[in-house]
Amino acid sequence: MPIFRRENGQLAAVPGNYAILDQTGKLSTEMYGILGTIYVISDSIMLSHDAEEQGAGGGVYVETKTISLDLLFPSPSTLRIVFEAKRGASITTNARIYKNGVVHGVSHYPLSTEYVTYIEDLEFAQGDTLGLWTYDEASLGVWVRNFRVLGSKMLQFSDPDSIFPDCLVGSNS
Repeated sequence: MPIFRRENGQLAAVPGNYAILDQTGKLSTEMYGILGTIYVISDSIMLSHDAEEQGAGGGVYVETKTISLDLLFPSPSTLRIVFEAKRGASITTNARIYKNGVVHGVSHYPLSTEYVTYIEDLEFAQGDTLGLWTYDEASLGVWVRNFRVLGSKMLQFSDPDSIFPDCLVGSNS
């Protein structure tokens, strides 16, 4: 789990993996006011469904890919959702994010026969299912791949401006 520090008013990850230890060398949570963990938007891949898939067509939306958020994290959390899409010979194609079977993101209309990356920052809760749904009017092809959930886990302190550089030990990067 990365440790974060403030840099120019923004949170920045400290390279490496660290443990916060007390004076006896034991992992400490209470000593430094750690409330728990939270997820923040980042470019780190948490979950993915990368295989290339062709959406079924016929003028209806079809769930083409799914990812279940079964991991333990505070709810709700805003996560970065990324996918790539392209159209085949069909003129009217569409791809969008759903949460638990309900529209949750905006419609993306791939106009190219080359893959284009789409990015959305959306709120989800533990147990939600993300769906990547596609629409192809003429069954001539909409393709998707690299459906990913991005984010980083970080410690949440009772005093978020507290930085404890003397307590960061054990880098194993």
